[in-house]
Amino acid sequence: MKNIVYSVLLLILGSCASEKLNMSPLNNNGTTSKTTAIKDFDTFNNYITQNENAAEITNLLSSFPKFSKNKSLNLEAAAMIVNIQDYLYAVEAGNAPGKERALKGFEKSYKKVQTLRKKLSPDEDKILNRYLVRIKTNINSIEYYLHTPVNN
Repeated sequence: MKNIVYSVLLLILGSCASEKLNMSPLNNNGTTSKTTAIKDFDTFNNYITQNENAAEITNLLSSFPKFSKNKSLNLEAAAMIVNIQDYLYAVEAGNAPGKERALKGFEKSYKKVQTLRKKLSPDEDKILNRYLVRIKTNINSIEYYLHTPVNN
């Protein structure tokens, strides 16, 4: 039975089509493929990091707390969440003006939330602070990766 399984496995692996491996350090147009590979890797790395940050922001927004005694804070937090979502959509679409507009809206709402949180209990304030810090940290990380030049 083992011989049959190994034979089938060997047959499958041996019959797969593959291209000839090119061990040359130069690609067809004469530039080094290592430079292109590093640039592609850095771009891919930035994309993955942005997605990790965006995913965490999305998770934070979906579980953002509501404060039963402070309706004005809830309204401003909702406005802040909309601005953050607009920011993420603009980043994904590569819409620089939309991203800047959403960032300004986020900053405005963030400042209002900071002033309104003074009326919260210490426990609610800690919870809100934890969310705000993580959201702001992830936005700053996305901004850093968007403005980091790719190595040539």
